[in-house]
Amino acid sequence: MTTPRLEGINEQFERAKLFLLEAKECTEPVDRLRRMVASIYFASAIAQLMDDAAKRQEVRLSPDELNQRLEEMLPHFLLIHKIRIHDFHRFGVLYRQGVFVGGPIKLKASQGGASIRVGPEGLHTAATGRSEVSLQRPLIMRRGQVFDEEKKTYLSLEKILSEYLAAVPTVIEKIWGQRAARKTGGPPGEILSTPGKPNDSQPPGGMNVSTQTATSTPRTATASTVFEPVPMWAKVPHGITFGGDATSVAVDSQDRVYVFNRGNKPIVVFDRDGNFVKAMGEGEFDRPHGIAIDSDDNLYLADDAGHFVQKRTPDGEVVFTLGERGKPAAWQSGGMFNRPTGIAISKTTGDLFVSDGYGNSRVHRFDRDGKHILSWGEPGTHPGQFSLPHNICMWDDDRVVICDRENFRLQVFTVDGEFVDQWHIHHPMSIAAGRGTDETFYVGEMGPPAVQVGVPGLGNRVSVVDRSGNIVTHFGDDVPGQGPGQFIAPHGIAADSRGDVYVAEVSWTYWFSKQENPPRGEVVSLRKWRRVSG
Repeated sequence: MTTPRLEGINEQFERAKLFLLEAKECTEPVDRLRRMVASIYFASAIAQLMDDAAKRQEVRLSPDELNQRLEEMLPHFLLIHKIRIHDFHRFGVLYRQGVFVGGPIKLKASQGGASIRVGPEGLHTAATGRSEVSLQRPLIMRRGQVFDEEKKTYLSLEKILSEYLAAVPTVIEKIWGQRAARKTGGPPGEILSTPGKPNDSQPPGGMNVSTQTATSTPRTATASTVFEPVPMWAKVPHGITFGGDATSVAVDSQDRVYVFNRGNKPIVVFDRDGNFVKAMGEGEFDRPHGIAIDSDDNLYLADDAGHFVQKRTPDGEVVFTLGERGKPAAWQSGGMFNRPTGIAISKTTGDLFVSDGYGNSRVHRFDRDGKHILSWGEPGTHPGQFSLPHNICMWDDDRVVICDRENFRLQVFTVDGEFVDQWHIHHPMSIAAGRGTDETFYVGEMGPPAVQVGVPGLGNRVSVVDRSGNIVTHFGDDVPGQGPGQFIAPHGIAADSRGDVYVAEVSWTYWFSKQENPPRGEVVSLRKWRRVSG
């Protein structure tokens, strides 16, 4: 029977083939190189997932035995893994005339000098005095070729990728043949079926591993949990735009993804594979900001410039509206509302909690019919006070967690507004609770203040936080950008039933609208990260 790792291997294989095909059709050298690097990224992930399967005893080989087999069966296995380690989506240490140097490369110059030069025979270093040149797994790529240190020659990226991918189906067949044998106690290599069910352990046609979907419930994320980006996930139809601000995202009971955005169709819906389902809400909102979905798949929408919160059916019909469009409460008065930001819904009671927001420092609680129950919060930095409560989520049914954005913390309260705890985190702008048995929170971190733009490790990522406030892992590169592994401004976040994470960004508002020469066309503002292990 299929497993999440088996399904994941198939997905990575298909993505690697797609990017290689795009690279072959690309005429611009740098774009061609980037697509081949993306193909390598997913090609290498196949081996990582196999290694994970070995560690979990889903195959009859130990991790060491498996890696030895992969080295024997997959052409250029070590070289492709080496390119993956460098992660050229993040590192372009040197780019001159079509040459990329990966590293990282470290220079130490206490007394004297140090230099690095790219030559026809690879990387050349020189140091004088007490200087040092430290090369950590140096790698060079130029004009669609990669320098093989072992063979001391340049190899075609297209060639090594094609040969590697051509061997993958055979490897999958042999490895997963071993897996089926171990589970049933049969001899090595024998494929056995589950009684009464078709045999889906055998990869059909030697290419697709499985066309069936896994339905496993995600476990609580840990330090060993791995997420990988799914580039170009959403298939946005021609004529629909997010305006560069996908803004917020929520997932319903069928894993349909609702994007509340600032484009021409404010509510756009996709299935979990990124296929377009429907769009609605044109002309009915001023500035979309936050979205939540209840257990009956009703939508709750916060419009910050419109100063209202709305409940709608899954088809977009208005159930009720809280606040009056275009009529804000007095600034920082605590009234309802002045630029509300987010909503959280109790699964058992249906009560809704609204963070409010840009022009207030308040949280409001309503019953399932929209009747006001209580409010709490005021401006400040002490426990129970807020400096821009920007997003909110439920913690089971008796607590709420709030992104106190400009205080750089998460605050935890009971549903009655009693302060419980606070956790420091960098510039939290979005939060979502894990689904199923996943007891962690997913927090989108905004970037640093203008004075520190470009400094690595300061936000522009998603952190996974446990119920004690510890960051157990995180994903996203150290610096922002539109690359597959990067974020710009993770403004909204949601998880689906399999543990995959969806992130909606305000890329245009946060960054590109402030540039002297902003890019033309749609900038990246909606991303999916797939949970591949752990």
